[in-house]
Amino acid sequence: MKKALLFILIAILIFTFSGCRKTETPSLTVGFLCSSEQVYDKDVNQAVWEALTGASVKYEITAEYAVCTLYDKESVASGIYELYQKGCRMIYTADYKFATALSSLQKSYKECKFICLDYSLSSISSNSMCIQFAEHEAAFVAAVAAANELKTGKIACILGMDLPSSQKYLSGLKSGIEYANRIYGTSVTLDESEIVFIGSYNDPSLAYNLAEEMYNNGVKGIFTDGYRSGDGVYAAAINARKIGLQAYVIGNRTDNYDKGIYENSDDSVSLVSAAFDYTTAVNYPIDKYLSGGYQGGKLIVLSCSSDGIAAPQTSKNLSAKSVEASMDTVLKIKNGEIIVKDPSSLLD
Repeated sequence: MKKALLFILIAILIFTFSGCRKTETPSLTVGFLCSSEQVYDKDVNQAVWEALTGASVKYEITAEYAVCTLYDKESVASGIYELYQKGCRMIYTADYKFATALSSLQKSYKECKFICLDYSLSSISSNSMCIQFAEHEAAFVAAVAAANELKTGKIACILGMDLPSSQKYLSGLKSGIEYANRIYGTSVTLDESEIVFIGSYNDPSLAYNLAEEMYNNGVKGIFTDGYRSGDGVYAAAINARKIGLQAYVIGNRTDNYDKGIYENSDDSVSLVSAAFDYTTAVNYPIDKYLSGGYQGGKLIVLSCSSDGIAAPQTSKNLSAKSVEASMDTVLKIKNGEIIVKDPSSLLD
């Protein structure tokens, strides 16, 4: 009788513990709808994919991707279906051009979780999550690094459209330069006459012409948030270097050092970027899902306090002092010692 009871007790314990393990670690396959033919594009697509492959190891899940370079509803639906057939039940996108199609498609796949990185939807359904970043904080940190490296001289801005995100970058850049001049004794300027909105994220030729003129007029570094328009700024900086000018680009979202490499060398015109931590952004919804706390229907903003802003890393164009200054700035923002105002907030 005692042996029978013992076997029953062991069976109950085995069942209980095995059931707990299944509850704690649900299986998941994540997908990335890539907006470029090359997922390793030295830009956002690569940053997201590398973060997802890292997450697949960390969380012991599977990561897949599909390419979708058109943004109409039918093309996006086809890309989603391809990932769905691969078993993906959490799908990431990282290009604002998906917004219109995904806004209408998200409810068609209710069992899927859609993660929109660095943009939002007109209406966020309960199975979707939009993750944005504190652009003003990222720009502030980049400005501190850039000012420490340049020491003196003019910085300019060639921006795409006059949107809240661009205003956040601009506000953070101005505040960061002022902070660096005051705290570190630098003497860098950003004049209103050197701030240009070209009205498009898809006009590299116009951006190139404006950047060329700025570099010829003594501007040392140009901040750009311009997607393809930004490519024109990089091209202008590379050509300015070829004629002996000191020309740098301050980018956004990712490190961009490789993007600024020229003449088949390791030299780059990329000084620093107002960069986001895509590892934090990618891991956040996975962690919430696996722990049973997925926050659908919400817009999440990642900042320094939530490890959403990436401090510049050591490169050939940044001294150890500049990197140290930027890392110290991130820490001080995170601890509340520095308050970087959000120009879009009515509370500021």
